[in-house]
Amino acid sequence: MRTYEPHAPPSASLAKGGNTANNNKSKSHLFAMFAYHSCRSHYVSGFTILETLIAFSVITAALLGPVALVTRSLYSAPFSKNKLVATNLAQEGIELIRAIRENNAICEQKGAPPSWKWDRDFDGGGKLHSGSNNLTIDPTVIVSQTCVSGAGGVTIANPTRGSLCGTRPILLDSSGRYNYVSGGTTTIFKRCVWVTQNATGSEDAVIPGSDIMTAISVVLWQEKNEAKSITISEKLYNWK
Repeated sequence: MRTYEPHAPPSASLAKGGNTANNNKSKSHLFAMFAYHSCRSHYVSGFTILETLIAFSVITAALLGPVALVTRSLYSAPFSKNKLVATNLAQEGIELIRAIRENNAICEQKGAPPSWKWDRDFDGGGKLHSGSNNLTIDPTVIVSQTCVSGAGGVTIANPTRGSLCGTRPILLDSSGRYNYVSGGTTTIFKRCVWVTQNATGSEDAVIPGSDIMTAISVVLWQEKNEAKSITISEKLYNWK
């Protein structure tokens, strides 16, 4: 049977009078291994901290942009909403004046009195561009006017108007409509409409100024102690 004798530790070799050179070599080898592992452990630990710092910096930089964008969006959201509402209210003012122009044109074609012209004021007298400046206009309260009486008569429905538009806020009723009917919730918006006539004539020198008028609609509101406004203007023509 073959037997194996276990290797003795360095101290045992010295006790047995082993080779001193070999013992020194073993000690050097052990010291080198210890030094290698010590340096390697220190290197790995330092690299991990550096890697963590870099990763943290990258993540922070990546989050700063979206966070700033969200913050700005939250700050700007109310203004964007108010601006959209104001723009729609201003455009509605133009459309209401256009509806009055259409009603006048229909009445004129159907045989209304000569005084009922295409630019007749929506209160039933005068002209739209004479004394109709800085007015409120309400599409939910309709005024019926008969422009052609008798058989086959024509009755038109025009929106009501009012004064003090700059100090009279628009109300919001329970149906979500903007008007001036009492009982609604007061909003931050005020709307003024007016009409001017192009007395100097058309810019294309083809249509006379008497057949052109400019409708203007302005919506005013206060936001964060700052005055805001939206203005829309449009030329309306005697198209008949």
